[in-house]
Amino acid sequence: MPITREIISIDDSDEDEVVCLGSTQQSSQAVSRASSAGPLPPSSQLDIGDYGFEFSDAEDDDDLLMGDPLARFLAARPNARPPSPKRKQLHDSSAEDDSSPARPAKKATQRKPRKTEEEKAREKAEKEAQKAAKKAETQLKRDMAKQAKADEKENKKRTQDANKLVINKKDTLKDAFIELGASLTTLSFVPALRTKVAEYGCTVSDSPCRDNPSLKQFKNLIRWKRRMTAEFDESTKEFIPLAPGKEYIRTELTCMLYWHAAEIADSKGHILNVVASLRSVLSHKHQVMIMILGWERHKKKRGEKRDVENEFVDLQIERCPVIHVEDEESAVTWIYNLTADLGMKPHKLLQKSYLSFCPNTKITTGIDPNDTFKKMLSQIPMITESAAAGIAEERHTLNTLFEAFEACATDRERSELLFNTEIRYNKDGTSSKRGALKGVLAARVATVIWGEDPLRVVAAGS
Repeated sequence: MPITREIISIDDSDEDEVVCLGSTQQSSQAVSRASSAGPLPPSSQLDIGDYGFEFSDAEDDDDLLMGDPLARFLAARPNARPPSPKRKQLHDSSAEDDSSPARPAKKATQRKPRKTEEEKAREKAEKEAQKAAKKAETQLKRDMAKQAKADEKENKKRTQDANKLVINKKDTLKDAFIELGASLTTLSFVPALRTKVAEYGCTVSDSPCRDNPSLKQFKNLIRWKRRMTAEFDESTKEFIPLAPGKEYIRTELTCMLYWHAAEIADSKGHILNVVASLRSVLSHKHQVMIMILGWERHKKKRGEKRDVENEFVDLQIERCPVIHVEDEESAVTWIYNLTADLGMKPHKLLQKSYLSFCPNTKITTGIDPNDTFKKMLSQIPMITESAAAGIAEERHTLNTLFEAFEACATDRERSELLFNTEIRYNKDGTSSKRGALKGVLAARVATVIWGEDPLRVVAAGS
């Protein structure tokens, strides 16, 4: 409530100001009552100017009575400040409380309609479906992670199995296939061959020319195939297992022609012609061999056949080995051993590649430094004891051999350094016809002694 000042009465004796608390409306009523009471006595009338009040000019006394008494009183005070906007606003609002229009009532809040049982059931089904889908997704991720871990474990196991060192050549027969020509399937030794190799998982087939129809003319042909479950990686020097379904059948680069002695006894140049024809069909990388059954017995019975013997020599010159067997049991053994050796060949090369200078694990010590040097050199593939002795005789110590290789300007000079090293005896003790170390073996010694690649394959043909 605002504080108002009102002059109710002024006495001659007491010129004090009476202060009353009340509203503006009450102040107005008080002034009205004072006016209606009549004029004050002369002795009690007081000039307002004595109090230092100054009023603005007005046309008549009625103008001074109009308006807010408090506002007129405050305006008449000396150095009076005009009422503040906030105070004026509060005054105006309190004055107009009765005349201000009523505030509109707030709108009633509209309630959502209640859901039907069908809507509730549908929302519940949707929530359950979302929950089930989220659960299925989580389970799927878990199963995928579990399967990936199992696949990684399986691949690791398959890699370890593929790189196991194969010691027994019988273990390679499970992936081998023997294909016989049309004229060989009726021979009496074929059932014995099937029985022998089937024990180790090998299969004997009757058609060796399905992949190459040009081979149908060679009815006495024997070929080998192998199921490839892993491939050798030259960069990592290990076998990489093939994924399931990616396995394939590879034809070996070795084949053999089979004859009975009676079939070639009276022929002249027949074997050479057949071998030449077969090589024209196959690639130059194929190794062709000849197996002849009962030749020694047939030769004794019919007399010496010099022309056929000369033909055998010509075949060997053409790098076509001739295998003589006296009975069908020997033929079965030879075919079985060839099948196992073909499967063992890549594992032997791998074994030699890791121990190029020392593939033999049963090494005996030398009696002196020179003997030790010879034994060390003899561990290089195809270097016989006689060849090692020739190298040791020419280069007395390993240090001397190193210095000789270091003095060479190029790799070609190092490969030819031991080219003329004398070889007196063969491995079996017979006199050597070569007389000196050839270029391939000399280069192999340089590779082993001076080479810097520890994973380089050092074996026959390298």
